[in-house]
Amino acid sequence: MEKILIVDDDPIVVKSLSEFLKEQGYDVRTAIDGYKGLVEIERNTFDLIISDVMMPNLTGLTLLSLTKEFHHSIPIIFISSLTKADVIAKSIGLQPDDFLVKPIELEKLSEMVKRLLNKQ
Repeated sequence: MEKILIVDDDPIVVKSLSEFLKEQGYDVRTAIDGYKGLVEIERNTFDLIISDVMMPNLTGLTLLSLTKEFHHSIPIIFISSLTKADVIAKSIGLQPDDFLVKPIELEKLSEMVKRLLNKQ
């Protein structure tokens, strides 16, 4: 069973995405900010990370940078209320594997997850 980490400071987003992905048959872990997400990444092996961009303590951009540096094969999907162009501009060349604008369309998320997990 593939293991997915969801990192977002909005508990409603975390709950809804977690429940949806569990129904899809994934083992889902969660973290409420980037720092706690980084701790989870160091403690566990994940097949995919879904992360908000703007979070307290450690942004999704920093989480992306550190994850790609030490665990470069883990695909990352960014979710944000920012536009894709804004996020890419802020990421200074570090691009996520995919991106969804909030509110999340669950079917699109499901397609992305399947595609990214199959490409490993």
